[in-house]
Amino acid sequence: MSCARTVKNLESRPAKCPANMPQAAQDAPKETKYFVAGSSLTRVPIPMSASQNAALNAQQPAPPETFDWREQKGLKNQFLVNKINQGGCGSCWAVAVGTALGDRYAVALNKRGFPLKKGITGSAIELLSCSCEGRFGLGSNQICLGGNVQMAANYLQSKLKISTNACFPYPQKAMADANPATTTISWEQNNTGNGDLGCMNNLTGCQKGKECAEASIKFSVKPGSVATWPRTNGIDVLKREIVNNGPVATSFAVPPDFIEWWQKAKKKEVYNGKFSSPPSGHAVVIIGYTKDAWIIRNSWGPTHDGDWHCLVSFDNNIGVGLNGTNKEFPGGSVSFEAVIDDEVINALKDNKYIGESGGGGGGGGGGGASIWERITDFLKKIVPGRLKIAGSGDSPPEDPAPNQAKAFSSTVNMVLSVLILVALISLIIIAVKCKNKKKVE
Repeated sequence: MSCARTVKNLESRPAKCPANMPQAAQDAPKETKYFVAGSSLTRVPIPMSASQNAALNAQQPAPPETFDWREQKGLKNQFLVNKINQGGCGSCWAVAVGTALGDRYAVALNKRGFPLKKGITGSAIELLSCSCEGRFGLGSNQICLGGNVQMAANYLQSKLKISTNACFPYPQKAMADANPATTTISWEQNNTGNGDLGCMNNLTGCQKGKECAEASIKFSVKPGSVATWPRTNGIDVLKREIVNNGPVATSFAVPPDFIEWWQKAKKKEVYNGKFSSPPSGHAVVIIGYTKDAWIIRNSWGPTHDGDWHCLVSFDNNIGVGLNGTNKEFPGGSVSFEAVIDDEVINALKDNKYIGESGGGGGGGGGGGASIWERITDFLKKIVPGRLKIAGSGDSPPEDPAPNQAKAFSSTVNMVLSVLILVALISLIIIAVKCKNKKKVE
């Protein structure tokens, strides 16, 4: 293909993007006429810590028989929009890591009770431009020649924080027909795109020359949390990791028949990948599993029966999920933990990604304080002193004397009784008024 394209100014993104700028992931990107993979299949096994070994050896509950993050309460928006078409660029490794990181932020925040208002996606284009380690130090005019999932995750836990995809969107339209050998990138206004800014080690967030309303949001990986998943771990262990902490990025050796199968297979068909050499590498995200297969989210657009997802058998030996059987091209999954602190929480709130915490979601999306919690808060305001109400979790600095405790308890019971009585009387009065009104009419 002779189409040498410059990705200029990230599809002419304005110097200052509005806070409500829609994510590029929500656009319907042009379908690619051919597919480019772009992931290295080599990785370094990470020795397990003593605590990890203990956890693996301990008696663990069986994971759910099936699990799909798209079906979990409070997270529907996340998995509807967190999709990026890599186009003709070998950027699957960056797309997989950026979207999986967004998923893990959404899952962790959901568990803490923060309602998700819109999908969270990490900027794959920043990984492409800034993760020099993830790209093996390839030159700035070689951003589409591939990279490595594990190295990118390592970079995010040590040297790099990335913005949202809305702030620095992946240029899906420009990348649709990109030539992997010649595509360059430009970050600055009026730059012709000679690629000089392709690997900017010394610029935090790689945002030179740009402003963005979401620039305060910075995603990163918790140091020491990057883990690889060898075949010896077993399927159940990886299932538990996905269920407990969110989707994982996985790289695999793409057999020659996979692309054709992807274009023609139906949604419930399962691909049984068998290794063949020489392989090309690809990276995707595992978002769940059925009784016999991993559910993967691909980055090739909605070409698989109109869907972005497909099923790959647990028994594959190409590296989807657990590593493959070929030692030279193992593939396999890489997981990591999102850094969630006050800074990122406040930034996500300010930019309308999440609402106020309801005190705990537990994987089901926080829905605000319970009625009992609200009553407790009300009583604390009207009753002098700090009350310790059973189940409220709010203890005074020092335990009151037994007689004081009884007095407090009596006060609480009395106030609750009065409130309930007033509510019942109010309902009766309303009902009587409505009945009399109907008679008059």
